[in-house]
Order: sequence, then C-alpha cells, then structure tokens
Amino acid sequence: MDTRSLDRPARQDQTRGELMADFLNRRFPGLGQLRVLDVGSGKGGIATALADSVRSMIGIDIDFQNCIDSLDASDSRVAGTRSLSIVRGAAEALPFEDCTFDLVLLNGVLEWVGRHSKRPMEAQQHAISETERVLRPGGHLYLAIENRLFPAFLLVDPHTHQPLVNALPRAAARALTAVLVRDRYGTYIYSYWGLRRLMSSNFVNLQFLLPLPHYHHPHAYASLDSSAEVLAAIDRLMPVASLTGRYRYTLEYDRVVATLRLNRILFPYLVVLGQKAEI
Repeated sequence: MDTRSLDRPARQDQTRGELMADFLNRRFPGLGQLRVLDVGSGKGGIATALADSVRSMIGIDIDFQNCIDSLDASDSRVAGTRSLSIVRGAAEALPFEDCTFDLVLLNGVLEWVGRHSKRPMEAQQHAISETERVLRPGGHLYLAIENRLFPAFLLVDPHTHQPLVNALPRAAARALTAVLVRDRYGTYIYSYWGLRRLMSSNFVNLQFLLPLPHYHHPHAYASLDSSAEVLAAIDRLMPVASLTGRYRYTLEYDRVVATLRLNRILFPYLVVLGQKAEI
C-alpha cells in the first residue's frame, strides 16, 4: 500500500498497523475471520492496514475531522478497502450491540480518555468496561500505553509535557496544574500494577508484553517478564537498518533493564492482551 502521500502521523499509524497485523496474525491464527474494532482510530492508518487481514474492520474516533479524513473517497487507503468502516463516537459510549466484535484495539488511546473529565480514571475504567461489553465471550482486547514509572515519564508527561505529574499523587498533580498552568492534568498513564488493577475486573488471562522498540513501531514483542526473550528480540532488531538512532538508544536502555531484571518497573511501554471471560 503506497503511503508516500500521507502526512507523518498517518504514515506512522500505517506502519504501526502493518507491524501489528504481522503480530496479530501470529497470535491469532484465525485473524482473517475476526470482526475487529479500532477505538480512537485517528485518521484510519491502523484500521486501514489491518482491514485486508480481517473479516471486518471498524474504526471509531471522537474527532469529526479524523472521521472525514478517514472516509475521504480520494484517499486510496480507504477507497480500495471494502471491509473498512469509520464511525464517530466515544470510547466511553461505544455505539455497538453487546458481543459484536472478536478483537478490540486501544492503541495509545486510553490515556486520552477522560482528559477533561472531573474523574479521568473513572472515565478510563468505563471505556475498558465498554470494550468488554462489545466483545464476544472469549474475545480479546489489545491495549498499548506508556509505563508511568519509566524515569523520563516521571519527570515529564509524554502527552502534555507537564513536569512531575506522573511522580505526584493524582489529586496533587491535578490541583497543582490547575493553579500553575490552568490546564488540569488528566492524561493518566499507568504502571504495570496500576494497569493490571484497572483491567482485572473486566478481563482474564492478562498477558503483558514489551513492544520493541516502541508501540508506535512494534517491530517485535516480548513477554514483559522474560528477560531472555527481551534480550533475544533486541539482538534480532539491532541489525535492522531502518531503526533510528532514538530507537537504538531505546533498545540499549531496554537491554540494561532486562539484564537487571527490573522489567515490570522500568520498561517504557506496555502492551496488554486481555480476554473476555467465556460464558
């Protein structure tokens, strides 16, 4: 699929979707028969890249312009993909019947849910519950997010660039940012333990993975708790010529973390696969 005419965010999403499709094809051998929902689909890059690999693909986004851009008939990414539909809607109120999908994606989206809510965590929990509701029994959620305990994110939030908000208790961070910058902190990210708590009431068989080198460009995935698997994946990726210097530094950092076996604490990104319980 030609991505030369896409803007940078769309190209990034397109690449992310193609890499995710490769992983999901390995993880779910029957991917071609699955009904998939991409929540927070943006300009449709991930949904489009996956559409040819699944039975049906729906992208949903709260931003009207993103939906328009995704549906632009002159955009060959969508025009040539018969199994792709785009819907406008919010993660907290998915406009679908119960048990509609086999796989739901929340890729770099959960942190934005409830951004301007009085209670961001409650909004995020509701979005998680909505993904469970629209999944069939036995269906899966794929969720990617930053790790709150990654040192750089403790210093500066990766989304709003507000300093120290992830190091402070949530209430203190919200109060201080409301007073100091008049932009109340609300892009909540989670540690391994916080994310497990958030998801465990809705999903079973949680599997935590490390996307390498970044969930924006997941060239490889490794079990979060297996240092041997992480180190082997890093060795495979380092010769890849297309990796930027930034990503090579990230891989070297991950190598140190895995060697010290501080995986759950210090890896920068988390991917979680959760399964809806069978009835």
